[in-house]
Amino acid sequence: MTFLVRIYLLIITLLAAIAISMLAVLVLLIGGEAITRTLHLPFLPGVVELSEYALFMMAMLAAPWLLHHNGHLAVNVVVDLLPQKLRSATALLTWVLGLCATSVTFWIGVQLFMQSYRSGQLIFRDLIIHDWLLQWQVPLVMALISIEFLGRIVSAAFPSTDSAQHKAQ
Repeated sequence: MTFLVRIYLLIITLLAAIAISMLAVLVLLIGGEAITRTLHLPFLPGVVELSEYALFMMAMLAAPWLLHHNGHLAVNVVVDLLPQKLRSATALLTWVLGLCATSVTFWIGVQLFMQSYRSGQLIFRDLIIHDWLLQWQVPLVMALISIEFLGRIVSAAFPSTDSAQHKAQ
């Protein structure tokens, strides 16, 4: 395994660990708020808002790890009925389309992030936060997912004993 692949795997694993940690904190906060409301005690303002932001961040941060480990949602009912060569072609087409979609989303995400960062726009609700804090993960995650799709495409184009992990089933 090359150094760059190990760095990539470390990054996506770290992001997944952050998502899991966010889930644990979210469970504690929501549970704590439910208990304090039931007991008519003061509760932390912004927990509902924070949970909205956290759900998006958790999904984004975990996505590259899930894709790498094929833990994402995949509907293969029709694909499983195809002959092996067509299944491989379908997988390759899916990866190319995925690369195109994530590359475009990456580019748009970078533009929106930079625009938001430059403007310094704030979001005023229970919590007051900078808008760009809700947007940084889109370009990062789309870049990582693009790398994953590119790796699968390269592995299919230049098969070797080391790259058999991403072969179509």
